Amino acid sequence: MIIIPAIDLKDGRCARLTKGRAEDAVFYSDDPSAVASTFERSGARRIHLVDLDAAFGDATKNARAVEAVRSAVKVPIEIGGGIRTDAIAARLVASGFDYVIMGTALLTDPDGVRRAAERNPGKVMAACDAVGGRIAVDGWRQATEFSVGEYLRVASKLDIKEAIVTDISRDGTLEGVDADFYALLAEDSPVNIIVSGGVSSLDDIRKIAKMKCPAISGIIVGKALYEKRFTLKEAIECSRSE
Repeated sequence: MIIIPAIDLKDGRCARLTKGRAEDAVFYSDDPSAVASTFERSGARRIHLVDLDAAFGDATKNARAVEAVRSAVKVPIEIGGGIRTDAIAARLVASGFDYVIMGTALLTDPDGVRRAAERNPGKVMAACDAVGGRIAVDGWRQATEFSVGEYLRVASKLDIKEAIVTDISRDGTLEGVDADFYALLAEDSPVNIIVSGGVSSLDDIRKIAKMKCPAISGIIVGKALYEKRFTLKEAIECSRSE
């Protein structure tokens, strides 16, 4: 299980949202590439990069920042936000991104997701963003009737091997991780799961690590790092000690 630090881009800067609300953005740095370099020096084995403006419909605003982050580090980067066609996925892979995250497209263009996964083996991940156990799409603004488990099965059928499961109700709140939710989900998940949303302390990381669940492959950590609740080095050491 790896610890994956997050960089969310809004207006070219590092930002964190609360429960996915753009109007609640808090900005932490004007230099996302420097933040990425700091994460790499601190031992990150992968970085989670999200283009929030692209997720909300503006695919151009963060173009320079996205390129700068990719150029700043050598570690693998998973990128998400507005990747809703296989053409966009292919362009990002060609630009050097190691993984592309597709969410809304699993519903709107499953054939496109399948093509992306087939043409880029092991590089397409699913975004499973949930409120009350139900999936939300279109930048978290549109609720669906799909359960997280159903969405994971859809992802598996589209040849996706790993999914980021975000608890939107806790994302950016520092309220702690719902470990029971992830434990139950992982019991019969057909794909590997990356935990996302609510990490507030090293205890949250310990809870997930102690489960020793093979289906849980990582934890994304965002606001807790920016708010200096703990360091990335401490989080990595904690995940390895359990």
